[in-house]
Amino acid sequence: MSLVAKNLSFYLGSRPILSQIDLEVKSGRILGLIGPNGAGKSTLLKLLGGIYRPSQGQVYLDARPLKSYRQLDKAKHLAFVQQRQSLPQGFLVADIISLGRTPREGLFPSFLKSIQDQELHPTLKTIMQRTDTLHLANRHVECLSGGEMQRVIMAKALAQEPSYLLLDEPTNHLDLKYQLNILNLAKQEAERGVGVVIVMHDLNLAARFCDEVLLLGEGQNLAQGRPAEVLEANLLARVYQTAIEVFNAPDTRPVVLPNVPIVIHN
Repeated sequence: MSLVAKNLSFYLGSRPILSQIDLEVKSGRILGLIGPNGAGKSTLLKLLGGIYRPSQGQVYLDARPLKSYRQLDKAKHLAFVQQRQSLPQGFLVADIISLGRTPREGLFPSFLKSIQDQELHPTLKTIMQRTDTLHLANRHVECLSGGEMQRVIMAKALAQEPSYLLLDEPTNHLDLKYQLNILNLAKQEAERGVGVVIVMHDLNLAARFCDEVLLLGEGQNLAQGRPAEVLEANLLARVYQTAIEVFNAPDTRPVVLPNVPIVIHN
């Protein structure tokens, strides 16, 4: 299985949002999409997930144009977690997560039948344990906090058992503990052979968790490679338009800090 973008461009009217992007999402690796607001990160992720159609170029899934796949077949391979994704009210958490099985088990998956019998399917239970949502199983989704809802959405995506996991700022609304929980889940999926793409604003978390990063600026691919290669002070300062310092942590991962003078008042 492969997920490849070739000469990918996207326009809103005559305004270019992305221009001539080439990339390959590698199985078992985490690719971070980084860059300032408006750089085109979320747009690129939506093109990779087939949510948007490119203005030029093509996305290929297993050497076939992504647009040639039926929605249900595409969902067997691609799981997408949007940045601001709402859930339908009135459903239990376990119901929502079980619907991730629809591409593989049809509209009435055995998971849902198990829930109606007050028994959780073992695989569903494992996913909910991994995402710390098991204790929420019988809660209605409208009663969840933003962080809880994000974990439920992540669990639903994992229930699809995708070949590629596409995450648009999945740590939004989460405290540090659950940011690390979500990113560790992404890392575990990569270790299982899943290709993972994450839109990230936190450059230090990107350096810590991503095998490779792609730096976007004004819709252009400005740099791509290992975090230590791309997270370079002068380049970041130019792209983010602020003074930046980059240090090497003991494990050689870069640490990125704004170079802001500290004023101490007596």
